[in-house]
Amino acid sequence: MALQPVQLVQIGAYVGDSGNDPLFELFRRYAADPEGFHDRRAILAEPVARYYRQLFANCLQFPFLQCENVAVGPELALRPLYALTPVAEARRAEIPEWTSQLGSFLPHRVSELWDSYEHAKRPDDGDAIRAFLNANTVAHQVLTVTLDQLLLKNGWESFDALQIDAEGYDYEILRTVDFGRHRPVLINYERVLLRDQEAEARSLLTAHGYKLYDTYADTLGVRSDFMHLV
Repeated sequence: MALQPVQLVQIGAYVGDSGNDPLFELFRRYAADPEGFHDRRAILAEPVARYYRQLFANCLQFPFLQCENVAVGPELALRPLYALTPVAEARRAEIPEWTSQLGSFLPHRVSELWDSYEHAKRPDDGDAIRAFLNANTVAHQVLTVTLDQLLLKNGWESFDALQIDAEGYDYEILRTVDFGRHRPVLINYERVLLRDQEAEARSLLTAHGYKLYDTYADTLGVRSDFMHLV
């Protein structure tokens, strides 16, 4: 059974149309639907201003998408988010494209978390990439809103699906979801950088009635009472 309407929130959207974005091809299919897209909509949140501007441009072709230049967290605040400097990012020949996506509230994202996950996958060039990132990552002040504030700004009372890619901050976002008010059918988050918080994230979702399925780097939670409909 198809879920109608589909209301999706993506936290950490980056520029949208990138090689590893999990949703942009879905948006293209929505736009090509001959029945239209009046029953489908999404909020895409990206806190880094220069990525947001590209995200906004990439989404102009899809009127059912709403882009927001914010991060999501426990309260309304300005917070430091650690990401590459614009000058360093322009030196694209020196680093892989995916490194632009490593913005995180965690200052140790390019040190301890890198060593525990990314570096092990790149034995040949890991040291050079890590050194470049450490030398060129700085704190950017970004606006953080709560999930409920993000929904309220866009006139939403609920949502059906939640996609999170927050570079190790995913559990902190998950724990701000008011499951007494919101019961999204699908929740997908990046688990591989959670380290000790991975077990807490799993416990949180299972306690609220989700079945969990692990993919390469993510975990998908499907609401248990929806399982017989899919």
